[in-house]
Amino acid sequence: MGTKTYNNYEDLLTYTRASKGHALRPVSYGDELVTNGTFDSDISGWTDSLSTSTWDPAGYISVSYFTSASGPYQSFSTEVGKIYTVSGTLISTTGTGASGPLIRAGSGSSPDAGIIDSNTLSAGETATISFVATSTTSYVYLRNASAYTSKWDNISVKEVTFDQPDGTLTLFEHPNNIPRVEWDADGNRLGLLVEEARTNLFPYSEDFSNAAWIKQNLTVSPNTVTAPDGTNTADVCTPSSGTSDAGIRAIASSTASPHVFSVWLKSSTDSSFDVNLTVTRNVPYASVASKSVTVTTSWQLFSVSATLLDTSSHAFRIGHGSSWVDGEVLSIWGAQLEAGSFPTSYIKTTGATATRSADVASIPVADFGYNNKEGTILVEGDYKFNTSGSGFPRILELGNTTTSENRIVIYISESGNDAVFGPLAANVQQASINLFADQTDGVFEASKMAIVFAENNFIGVRDGVTKATDTSGTIVPSEPRDILAIGRQAAGSSSVGTGHFKTIKYYPRALTSAQLQALTEPRSDATLSLTFDGLESSFTENYIHG
Repeated sequence: MGTKTYNNYEDLLTYTRASKGHALRPVSYGDELVTNGTFDSDISGWTDSLSTSTWDPAGYISVSYFTSASGPYQSFSTEVGKIYTVSGTLISTTGTGASGPLIRAGSGSSPDAGIIDSNTLSAGETATISFVATSTTSYVYLRNASAYTSKWDNISVKEVTFDQPDGTLTLFEHPNNIPRVEWDADGNRLGLLVEEARTNLFPYSEDFSNAAWIKQNLTVSPNTVTAPDGTNTADVCTPSSGTSDAGIRAIASSTASPHVFSVWLKSSTDSSFDVNLTVTRNVPYASVASKSVTVTTSWQLFSVSATLLDTSSHAFRIGHGSSWVDGEVLSIWGAQLEAGSFPTSYIKTTGATATRSADVASIPVADFGYNNKEGTILVEGDYKFNTSGSGFPRILELGNTTTSENRIVIYISESGNDAVFGPLAANVQQASINLFADQTDGVFEASKMAIVFAENNFIGVRDGVTKATDTSGTIVPSEPRDILAIGRQAAGSSSVGTGHFKTIKYYPRALTSAQLQALTEPRSDATLSLTFDGLESSFTENYIHG
């Protein structure tokens, strides 16, 4: 059998996520693709079918109509499958309507035919839209959805590339179906991010000037500070002069179950200070959770976990008492309330709750030299355990896309604190080897794990230590397994776990305990690899691992 060669992890991975998803990673941008996006002296380069756009001497384009398919637009050349980012600033508006001015972008045969995404703006806001090109021609398009006159500036289009040496760590909003290889704040590559579906229950995750956020002894200045995603969308909260009790809170209702309240915060003054994150039930009043955090001059994500008492409304507050006082100016962005015992990646909302769908990642066994009789899999990464979880979330499953009866699986137990190697044959578990035990709820736990599966031969090893062996059991070699599912079930897309996958290796034979110990021994070198057919191909930058 030969070894199949891939240039990077995306050549090998089968992946979908039917929604956008944020992840921290180095982001680089190509050359400017828009002509005259700053409107310094005119609006040349832009097409206006109704000829009603005009140039403002202050250096803006003025859009004065609001029909459904009209507005100034510009086409630009794109490469199918590549990611592009469109940005623009809405300077000012006049008029009223149900919705305001929009910037739109996408590929298609005409400006409005292939639009992939749009963003409704408020005056002074800069919007960013990222999309995957589906044709060699794409468009950026300005319009008014209601009876507005709008003025725009700094329209930009650039190609996006990831993980390059010149990249800037950015909390980037990945378009639909784009895998997220995440890095930490120190510049260490964590690996492919896989998450379960979650919903942000706050309808305004970035607009804290909205009435949905109740202010107490403070004022909010919207779109004042550069946010973690690089846009000018973070708000500033300034306590009223002389106060010792300032705060901002949102009211939400959900089920009586574990929830997580998270928000990005930083000090807009020269020093650090403390604020409290609190959760209370409104009627009858009851304190549910409280956590004191220290904000610095750098953005940090803070969270507090709380089990809501019932389905009545609860208040989620930032501030509280004398811990946040006059003179301590707070920058705030990206608030999120989600059901679960730990926070997941940020989900943007703009007037309604929003759901990020689960990541669905897999590798077809047809793409590598697979042996259905025996094998070894090594996986390196980190995983979140959830003591309130159910459905046995997966780390890996080698199985069949149409049946779940015969599978090789590493799952997280429903008690939530163990990772177990539990192969099934004819829907009967053949072995149970505990690879991780008694893990902390909601905390990423990193490891190298390796499993062996063969007739009467099951081995589980973690971080250089053999956890257990089992010399009795079958794997039903006559039943084909056609897919290696990453962080989910092979048959369907349920039982999704949460974690980063840094390295995956497959060997079409049963290695020994000594070999597994050597493979999983913690190492400090940065070169990682993926193995097919017993032949190892080394990579340093581009693969599922990082």
